[in-house]
Amino acid sequence: MSWKKGLSDFSKTEKRNYCDACFNGVYLMLDSFLKVYHELPTILADEQKRTYLKIVRDEM
Repeated sequence: MSWKKGLSDFSKTEKRNYCDACFNGVYLMLDSFLKVYHELPTILADEQKRTYLKIVRDEM
């Protein structure tokens, strides 16, 4: 019986670590995007600039 409890505890730990890693990855990606947000118009094509202008930065 004790090995089942150990397996259950291991599974919970793995899920939590996976979720923490996913959240951290998303946070880092969005943070890096916000840091270069103001530089985007200089590298975007015309169609991309029109889409860029529709983004409301304060709502991010």
